[in-house]
Amino acid sequence: MEGKELEWGTFYGGRIPISQLSHQHLSNIMWYYELVCGYKPVPQIQIEIDKRFGGIRLPYHPLISFPQEIDSLVNSGYTSGQPNADIVVDGKWIGKIKYE
Repeated sequence: MEGKELEWGTFYGGRIPISQLSHQHLSNIMWYYELVCGYKPVPQIQIEIDKRFGGIRLPYHPLISFPQEIDSLVNSGYTSGQPNADIVVDGKWIGKIKYE
């Protein structure tokens, strides 16, 4: 008997099975945990990226509407925090803030 599929809790309080998360959402989870939290997320996120997207992680595109995430990136010196601002870590472009 297989276990229940892992679900991911969203910022808005919803729950989505990992198999239904978009490539961008999965990639953003990886970046968030690495840059904001300082550690890797649950291995199932990377497994899902490997399985569905050949291990390719998309650039980081956090939403400007998540101020705590943006503030953490600004406090770490990775971005200015402005809409559409680049995110640069150790001189390497990682992505940009998504303005919605």
